[in-house]
Amino acid sequence: MPRGDDFAPLRLKSQNEYMISCGKGTDSTYAEVDMNTILVPLDGSALAEQALPYVRGLAALLGARVLLLNVIADTRDQGLMAESIAATYGAVDPLVTQREREQRSLTTLTQHAESYLSSHAALLQGLGIDTEIEVSYGPAAEVIVEIAEGQRVAMIVMATHGYSGLKRWALGS
Repeated sequence: MPRGDDFAPLRLKSQNEYMISCGKGTDSTYAEVDMNTILVPLDGSALAEQALPYVRGLAALLGARVLLLNVIADTRDQGLMAESIAATYGAVDPLVTQREREQRSLTTLTQHAESYLSSHAALLQGLGIDTEIEVSYGPAAEVIVEIAEGQRVAMIVMATHGYSGLKRWALGS
């Protein structure tokens, strides 16, 4: 049966190198995770940005690199109904028009996301924090997990949904 001290919080491994030790199996077996990358998913909201002061403190304390992430939802399937209706009535060449709009929209969203993340990255870099940005596409939760695993991220820092009252009771925070 695990004891409360099986999960040691942050401890110094060597100068400027921290790790988290998590108990696994017997008391003498521990898994070590180097604290070198902090993933920060940002969606452009003020609520998401509330995590940034914590990231600044943690990155400075741990000497960690920060990876700012913006996930653009994949909306390709949402235009199928409009495309079908337009094709039925011969109003426009729906495939070409829809693809062009999707491509322009995706390009615009990507440029805005990169600009948004770059502005936050510049602020962190001004404080001497090694910061990178990444824009990805797909379902946000799945993309965050994939990037965390692929980049061997030790910590994800993000705000909650911020629900309160009945909505918090029904949906969680």
